[in-house]
This record gives sequence, C-alpha cells and structure tokens, in this order.
Amino acid sequence: MEETLLGTVREARQVNAGVQIEYVVGDLTAEGTVHDAVSRTVARFGRLDYAVNTAGITGKLLSTDVSELEDFRLVQQVNVESLWLCQRAELRVMLAQEMTAEGYS
Repeated sequence: MEETLLGTVREARQVNAGVQIEYVVGDLTAEGTVHDAVSRTVARFGRLDYAVNTAGITGKLLSTDVSELEDFRLVQQVNVESLWLCQRAELRVMLAQEMTAEGYS
C-alpha cells in the first residue's frame, strides 16, 4: 500500500516539481491516527487551508443475502466514519485559524 502511495507522490512531483506533499499511512478509523496526521500537516506547513479525503474500500463483493454484518460495518467505518473523523479534525484546525485571524483568540 505504501509503495502505491509513494508512486502517486512521485507522479505529482513530476507534474509539479515544487509541490509539497505530506502523506500518512495508518488506520484512519482510529481518532489518534487522524489527529496525528492533521497535527503533522499543521506542524510542517504552519496551517491548514484545504484537505482532500479519499480513503475508501469496496469490501467483499458479495450479494447482500450472503454478506456478513461485520463486513458491512467495516466498509461503513472506512468509507464514512473515517472521512468524517478527518473532516472534523481538519475543520477544527481551520476554524481555530479563522478565529485567530479575526482576533477572537
């Protein structure tokens, strides 16, 4: 998985040699991983102005009548919950930046 991600980073740098990329390999269904990823990004770049959240899995390709509930829950956890966790963490940073910029902090 990480090799695929590194390939994407290389391709992006071929398109724009000056692009700066921060990537994280980890379990985005874990709040700690999400917090660490957002914190690392802010530490590296000084702020967060936009984010692209693209985590997702297909799960087992079975018809509903033979699918297991835990498989369905895993897909929901990765495809919905992890993206929500990322958005929440990112928005908290962005809103705090805006309040600071407006003199509210």
